[in-house]
Amino acid sequence: MPIEETLTRIAADENFHGIAKVSGHYAVCNIEGVSDKTPFPIHSVGKILSGVLMIEMLAQGIIEESDLTKTGIKLPPEIEEKLATKPAVMERLSQKTILQAMQHEANLGDYLDNYLTHLRDGGEVKKSMTDMFGFISDNWDGKERYSNDGLLLGGSALQQLYNSKTDQNLSYEEILNKLVIEPSKTNISMTRPSDTHYGEEDHLSRFPVTPAGGHAASTDDLLKLGEYLYERCHDARFMEGVKKYGKEFYKETRNRVEHGGDMEGSTYEGRGSSVEFGVSLDDGKTTVILMDRDASEADKKEGRLKQTYARGFYHEIRGALEDDKKDEKSSESFVKRFAGGKKSKEFEDLGEARKSWQEIVYADRPKDDSFTR
Repeated sequence: MPIEETLTRIAADENFHGIAKVSGHYAVCNIEGVSDKTPFPIHSVGKILSGVLMIEMLAQGIIEESDLTKTGIKLPPEIEEKLATKPAVMERLSQKTILQAMQHEANLGDYLDNYLTHLRDGGEVKKSMTDMFGFISDNWDGKERYSNDGLLLGGSALQQLYNSKTDQNLSYEEILNKLVIEPSKTNISMTRPSDTHYGEEDHLSRFPVTPAGGHAASTDDLLKLGEYLYERCHDARFMEGVKKYGKEFYKETRNRVEHGGDMEGSTYEGRGSSVEFGVSLDDGKTTVILMDRDASEADKKEGRLKQTYARGFYHEIRGALEDDKKDEKSSESFVKRFAGGKKSKEFEDLGEARKSWQEIVYADRPKDDSFTR
């Protein structure tokens, strides 16, 4: 199915409530007052930013690979002081590397789960990244897991490493802005603008932004980020870093940078929000889906839905883009084969006719739900 038709179908889906856009095509949106300039919380898509920051530091020669793989994670002194009451965490950090923390391999927990429990129990709303270190889990079970603690601590370790190498005293946000946000010409922010859009039942997305996610970004921002990543990956050293250290967001089999994120609703039946982002490193096509209403925890935990609706829509768009690309190549091959390489008007028309016929007898795509989360 052509991408334009796919976007139109998604816009009419009863479970779609947000904005979706593919670069080079129109946006579909069914929220009044929202445009491609409206910022949304982007949840775990922010993990791309912390990963790209690490790779930029390598590509620019600020740090060496051995800095990432050396045992013993050093944090800014004020953070180590805050973690002094968590001896199991400090011991773990002494045994792990920055790379392990950034790639969910440091056997750490999830501060966000602990913070949301704190909120549900009537706890005080926290406003800074530093506050989140107080919610890092001090429980050790020896298991690897998807860990927001790892990204929070890994990002802070990158801050300490950058400052020690450059003899500066910048915050994580200042370093991220300097090496990633400003070069990408986006307005992605760790300080969410006052006009950030939240869903009616999305009361939990206002948590402090950290290297693990939660940044605010508009559709336009994420399209610019896709363009930046596409262009940046033409640099051999940067691309080498993506392939070696970008497992959080780089899908080598598809040659895509992609990540999603979601936040549960404030109640078990409440519908939270979700986002999906992806860019093809073959042609720079970027897909953005921002939704302020998605599946509830009840939907997911009781088996009514295996993934967020946004992720399902993203897979549909990604498949349509792949099909369009196949049709384009097939049409070019047809013209070349029968016109002896001469793209006459007659044979171009034949190629277009064949392409239209393929769309009519469009075959189902192979089912492939692999996706970096």
